[in-house]
Amino acid sequence: MNYFKRTFFLILSFLLLEAFFFKHLSPFFLIILSVSFSIIGAYFVQKSVFSSFNELKIGLKRIRNSDFMARLDDVKGKDFREIAEEFNNLANELLKYKEKSIKREKELLSLINSIPEGLMLFDENSNVVVANDTLLKMFPYFNNEAPLASLSIPSLNSFVSKAKEEKIPKSEVLVESGKGKGRTFETTYIPLFKENYALSIIDVSVEKNLERIKYDLVANVSHELRTPISAISSMIEVLEGEKEEKIRKDYFERLKNQVERINSLLNDLLSLSRIEEGNYQFKYEEIKIKELFEELQSGLDALITKMNLEVSLEIPEDLIVKSDYVLLESILKNIFENAVKYNKENGKVFLRATRNQEKVVFEIEDTGEGIPEEYRERVFERFFRIDDHRSKKSGGTGLGLSIVKHSLKLLKGEINLQSEIGKGTKFIVTLPLE
Repeated sequence: MNYFKRTFFLILSFLLLEAFFFKHLSPFFLIILSVSFSIIGAYFVQKSVFSSFNELKIGLKRIRNSDFMARLDDVKGKDFREIAEEFNNLANELLKYKEKSIKREKELLSLINSIPEGLMLFDENSNVVVANDTLLKMFPYFNNEAPLASLSIPSLNSFVSKAKEEKIPKSEVLVESGKGKGRTFETTYIPLFKENYALSIIDVSVEKNLERIKYDLVANVSHELRTPISAISSMIEVLEGEKEEKIRKDYFERLKNQVERINSLLNDLLSLSRIEEGNYQFKYEEIKIKELFEELQSGLDALITKMNLEVSLEIPEDLIVKSDYVLLESILKNIFENAVKYNKENGKVFLRATRNQEKVVFEIEDTGEGIPEEYRERVFERFFRIDDHRSKKSGGTGLGLSIVKHSLKLLKGEINLQSEIGKGTKFIVTLPLE
């Protein structure tokens, strides 16, 4: 090896010194002196070799730990410098490869995150290794700081097992419990290399909900129209064979009521459809609230008189609100009508309105039977009735409060309900002034 050559030449140099400069010294002393210098020289040579080996060892450890910035710069000897040069070249190549890999990984993740569908990649142990941004937005309750392997949705796990066993790669998955309960996902199983696989997930909850609403709407409208149309058909048959004027007049009155009921239902459906379209054209104007309530009361005078109700109008004369007249009238009319129709005979209706700098508050209170607590959220659903017989008798379509709810949504308003069984119900409507 190179360091043995150096040791040899070092010993030789000491012998030459002895020959030329120390001829007068004894041979024994010269031998001792030469050996001493040789040992000292060999020690320093060996120290240099061990130092270079140690540098190489440290550099290799850093490379093994993916630290490709490691370099061998402080080595001695030609052979070690050649090794160090090759080591440094290798480290440079590995560093370039790592940088390219990181760049490709970022590009791949960017591509995955740009996919509009949720995407989850699983390893052979069914642990999530990649979840794109769309997927995480579908499930915002997952902690972004938690390991991806912790993401677990039982309904999706069941689908994966079924997809593997029965070779059914695509299905709609309804999350029945836990996080995401009640949502529907169109899920596709994609097998990858070995036991790895991917899931493509599309949230179709809105579409499914719309389908259900459409189905319910058609079913409810068909049901609501069947009764008055059947009644009209029966009354026409009676009228065809009836000669007595008094009976004919009575049936004509009933026919009129049934036609009005159908007309009211269709008008409510059209109103609801127009509000839900999402492109409602607002027309803001200054509305005198007391005059509006007086007009609404005038339209209900016949029923108010029939039920012998007392209406208390507690509204300032100068209360003016800038809003969309059609929407505001629809909101107040539907609640006022309910307060009259579902009141007790000889009962009372209280109409109140107040305003501050930020909002206007309307209160419509009746002294009717009240609404059971379990129904207080559902009264805003389409076609929902607490007492179906009484609602139909009073001419209610079951759409009034649903129209109120959607109209308030457009006006960024709120509605609250207070009710006590046997004593009555109060609806509180709050609207922002701007």
